[in-house]
Amino acid sequence: MNVLVIDDRPELQTLKLLGLPNEQVFVLDKQQSLYDAAQEARRRTNVNGPWVIFINLFLSCADEEFQYLQKQAGIALLKYLRLLNVVHHVVLVSPYSALQLIRQQPGNFIISSKGVSVTECSYNFDEFTYGKLKQLAGDTFDSNLKPYILAEIRLPEDERHNWANWWGVKQLCDVHRRVDPHPKFETANSELSLYPAAVTSQLRNLASLQAVKLYGHSFEDLDRAILDSLINQKKREFKDSEIRIEYLKGQKQLTQNWRKKPKTIVDFISYWKAVIQQNVVDGNNEYNAELFSQIKDKAKELEDAENELKHLPEKTHDLGKEISALEDKKSKDALSDIIRPESGMPIIHEVRNRNPKILFIDDQAEDGWSEIFQNMIYGRRDEKFVPLIPRPFEVETPERTSLYYKSNVRRYLPDVDLVLLDLRLHQEAGMRLDIENYSGAVLLEMLRRDFPGIPVLMTTASNKVWTYEKLLQLGMDAYWIKEALDVSSSLGREEKATWSLSNYWIFCNLIKKLTGNEYDFLKRFSQRTMQLKSAKTPWWANVKWYNPELFQNQIEIIERDGFYLSDVTAVLDYGILLYREWLRLFVIFEISDPMHSSRLLANLINTLSGIIEIVHRKFEKGVSKYCDNQEIGGTFKEESFEACRGDYLAFYLLEFRNRASHYCSEPHVIDHDFFKIFVKGLLTWLTVDFQQMPPSSIRATTWAEWNEIRWGEDKTKLLMKFETLVESNKKLRDYYWNF
Repeated sequence: MNVLVIDDRPELQTLKLLGLPNEQVFVLDKQQSLYDAAQEARRRTNVNGPWVIFINLFLSCADEEFQYLQKQAGIALLKYLRLLNVVHHVVLVSPYSALQLIRQQPGNFIISSKGVSVTECSYNFDEFTYGKLKQLAGDTFDSNLKPYILAEIRLPEDERHNWANWWGVKQLCDVHRRVDPHPKFETANSELSLYPAAVTSQLRNLASLQAVKLYGHSFEDLDRAILDSLINQKKREFKDSEIRIEYLKGQKQLTQNWRKKPKTIVDFISYWKAVIQQNVVDGNNEYNAELFSQIKDKAKELEDAENELKHLPEKTHDLGKEISALEDKKSKDALSDIIRPESGMPIIHEVRNRNPKILFIDDQAEDGWSEIFQNMIYGRRDEKFVPLIPRPFEVETPERTSLYYKSNVRRYLPDVDLVLLDLRLHQEAGMRLDIENYSGAVLLEMLRRDFPGIPVLMTTASNKVWTYEKLLQLGMDAYWIKEALDVSSSLGREEKATWSLSNYWIFCNLIKKLTGNEYDFLKRFSQRTMQLKSAKTPWWANVKWYNPELFQNQIEIIERDGFYLSDVTAVLDYGILLYREWLRLFVIFEISDPMHSSRLLANLINTLSGIIEIVHRKFEKGVSKYCDNQEIGGTFKEESFEACRGDYLAFYLLEFRNRASHYCSEPHVIDHDFFKIFVKGLLTWLTVDFQQMPPSSIRATTWAEWNEIRWGEDKTKLLMKFETLVESNKKLRDYYWNF
């Protein structure tokens, strides 16, 4: 049986207060914090139990909030011990009874708990016989600590902003340790820690530890949440696989019915080829060729369905077995067998392989956010992650925020792939401001005005829908909510772990999307538009496209004002805005509606192709008998290309528009790749001076060939012809392929 006496009087160090061989006196240094004292007491009592711990009620310590005697630091030390899972019996040495102490401070209800007693004396231990001490040693704390915490804890309203930040960092760190087995957080002494230094410091406070105990989740809870997430993912894959099997069976049956008598795919094609030859439709061989092409496509669909059906049932069976095994492990709490963080988190690996350059603007960046974000994104500290920490006076008004943007932020923006921007860049939590007047929103508006192609992820603890809606209007691309303490306090035990895990993956997934190929193309689209704006006189500004001899004075020459370039760039800016909306819907929100996606992209192509009309009609208006509606490049009906305008690149670009107009609801025709090729071609045409005749080998020479390029559902021929045209000229080729 062991005794530990904790006091701040050095003279007690040499005394044997109880006369016991296993008696220790721990003299608390007045410069020592209660947290450190509790850790030392835990270390000493962690061996050779059981123990009885005597604590002087009126300890002196380094903690500012407990430096006065009436604050009763001894009770605070008792609370620290319980929060650190020290359950040994504690005797408070006090001139007051337990009832008097509770009356003085009702929040100290913990002194009435099991495993605590109060002696109303100084160090006169005559009453503590060996038998009495042995009896006390057996009376340990074994209750739920949360009711005693609830008796006193109050979330600090005046520091809610700071609490939301350190709590959010801690929750991310807890999840990250289950995902990445080797997080790297350095302390002031360059030692590795479980949390960033700012969070570690915060967790030394009594109120912070109480909040963690009351509203936090355990690692076991997180492991169960990860396992549940994995099971649900496998179940979705299983369901999708079952649905796919039924779909393929249906497609196979439909195609087999269409196949009629032929039993093999070769026989199937031969059969329909004979039908076409025997049933010529008005001598239109192009029609029969198109029908035969459709027959071959149908046969390919059937072959693919048959091949897929050979493997899907086995895959589905394996998924079912895997789900059963996972659920069995969950029922047995065999979590260590299934949680293998290093074995594959594809979202994290994909982002780390990209190694994006990110600008992070937050007044709390040094309080742990910068470290945890870098650990999540790169797996370490990385120089490509640039934190900017505005001082309060630099962003306290919109005018000063504007100056801060121009002097500090703007110079980083041309080279970054993503901006992480906090909504409140100084202590604005208690202020009643319109959303657009918050410092982060002011920066967002300026950033979006100058750099429309750089994606911006807003971070905030606010979950108000009107905040989200207003930030979208100002140009935000995505929104991530920091896990605040009041959110955690409103959830049940299992819900807390699930929410934290989900929020962690939401952030990772947003980083993956915002640094992905689609947003990278938006950035390049915007950069090339900005380069065009900076051009003093584009090559096409003074070009007269028509042939005066053929038009026979039917074209009236008009001169426009000097804002001609702005007419073009205004359409490009609008196209960037529409494209960002498409990205928000189909990349960020992952809306599964291919037809709607196709229509939006078709609308984008139609809008941007209007630039060609603006450029070609700068100096002219009217209609020529040689070119219906002044078709760019000429027509096949009367004259060759060179007889009219001769702008072959623009001519093919307009065929993208025609395809977008006629197949606007066909996702297999108008997709994101089709749109990207059009935009690259359009900006190549606007930027590179190209007024020469392309080789005849790459021009369509027959009506059948041209009709297939122009109206055929297969877009491959149009894309091949267009890119072959680009390849025919070095300047075009260099700009287009380096886009």
